[in-house]
Amino acid sequence: MKRLFSLLLCLCILSTMGLAMGEGEKKSLTVICPVSAKVEDYDTNAFILWLEEQTGIDVNWIQVPIASWDDKISAIMVSGDYPDVISFGNAYAGSRVTQQKWADEGLIIPLDDLIEEYGVYSKKMFEEQPGLDTMIALNDGKIYSLCTYSDIIHCNYSSRMWVNDTFLEALDMDKPETLEEFHEYLVGVKENDVNGNGDANDEVPYVAFGNWGGDLFTFIMNSFVHYNGRWEKLDINEDGEIYSVLGMDEFREGLKFMHQLYDEGLIYEGSISITADGCKALGESGEGYGIIGAITGTGCSAAITGDEIYHQYSALSPLEGPDGMRQTPWYRYVNVRESAWMITNKCEDTETAMKLGDFLLSYDSTMRLRKGEYGVWWREAEEGETTIDGRPATFVELQSYGNEVQNSHLDNDLMFYETRGVFLDDRAFGPDTDLWSAANLQFFMSEACKEYYIPYAREVLPQVTILTQYNDEYNVILTDLNTYVTEKMTAFLTGEIDINDDAVWEDYLEGLKSIGLERLIEIYTESYEASPLKWGA
Repeated sequence: MKRLFSLLLCLCILSTMGLAMGEGEKKSLTVICPVSAKVEDYDTNAFILWLEEQTGIDVNWIQVPIASWDDKISAIMVSGDYPDVISFGNAYAGSRVTQQKWADEGLIIPLDDLIEEYGVYSKKMFEEQPGLDTMIALNDGKIYSLCTYSDIIHCNYSSRMWVNDTFLEALDMDKPETLEEFHEYLVGVKENDVNGNGDANDEVPYVAFGNWGGDLFTFIMNSFVHYNGRWEKLDINEDGEIYSVLGMDEFREGLKFMHQLYDEGLIYEGSISITADGCKALGESGEGYGIIGAITGTGCSAAITGDEIYHQYSALSPLEGPDGMRQTPWYRYVNVRESAWMITNKCEDTETAMKLGDFLLSYDSTMRLRKGEYGVWWREAEEGETTIDGRPATFVELQSYGNEVQNSHLDNDLMFYETRGVFLDDRAFGPDTDLWSAANLQFFMSEACKEYYIPYAREVLPQVTILTQYNDEYNVILTDLNTYVTEKMTAFLTGEIDINDDAVWEDYLEGLKSIGLERLIEIYTESYEASPLKWGA
């Protein structure tokens, strides 16, 4: 029934577009976008062919490899010879600053009137996601780009820890709930033959690696202070005052605890520089037995994949710190990918550009863009097929995809509206589904978030667009600050400089001041006050 309604809605908008099924003059647009390395060619891609057939729009896709996107789009904009529509697709990180600059210069046009007149699926998305239209508006309160919305729950709660349940059983311990209990567990892993191979010295208590959500500090530091792991390390209190955690006593106490773990040999020394591949090799180095006691990351499969060792791990809730703090960062706005559909001042047919962008947000377009051809990669669920929690399913995945190059869907490219149901929750699962398999990793992480992390979530300060007049100054301070803090945190961890020495700590604080931390806070505060995007709204 849902699919029938979606199809009827699609037919409705297509008929009003006057662009499908041979009606009227054929329309054309030129769109530039970054292309995933997993997508073979837009010109022959099954989704693109379907899209152009459905809409009757002949699109000239200027395809740019995602690795060279920033340089390419900058050069094109400087030349003045840019197309009708620009989509940052999956290269959206940091694009809000660029979007604001182009809007200030008049290179892209506001979409509010076009959304009001022609929007169907964009309006539906804004209705279903309250506050989203406000969030994507720029500093003048107007919308200059449609956005991708992808409700991937494990992206909202990416700071996670995984512990080895087999090791816990060998130690006759329950899962740690506090930092003290976690320390006790790590000591037990270090000093005992918990993997049962006869060697009490091959276990590695705690490993982290520099992958998204897998850094060494964020999980532990949130037992001491509101630490979001981002560059600026800013937060906001209940009175709406923006501040930095970097000089707080609680931040120092967290560093002391981290140093204690490192000094006692409980943190793997290679965590400072180890890659995901190196971590995976370490995690799977045992001959059928586990090696790692605890590992940070979005999913422990990033280090341990595809065998029984992986099944030994489960998620660990945030740990209670010495003052009772127990939380995980909630990256509320990470589901939104901005700058996904910007209409430039060169576009002569803004109606067609708006209608095509709007159609990309439909259910049918999203399913095909993300999952592939209907009947080949997915199908509608039948009566009796249910979700993992027993609800009637809406679709069945016929095949999954990973890192292989294909030409059926667009991976993460372009723009789509992916609710939590479309992403995962409404998918049919059989009774024998292995949640630990690579194909079901996303579901495994999502279920971990629901049980272990959402109950302890605390929203982080949203990343707002820095006011144009301060942008260069802000970026210089932020870059210098990030370099300085990263070096100092590592040095405090390893003991290269003494975190317990008050004089050393005072020198560190002076360094923050001389770099311009106070000025950074001033600029961010003024930009935040000018932004429609608000914490806790």
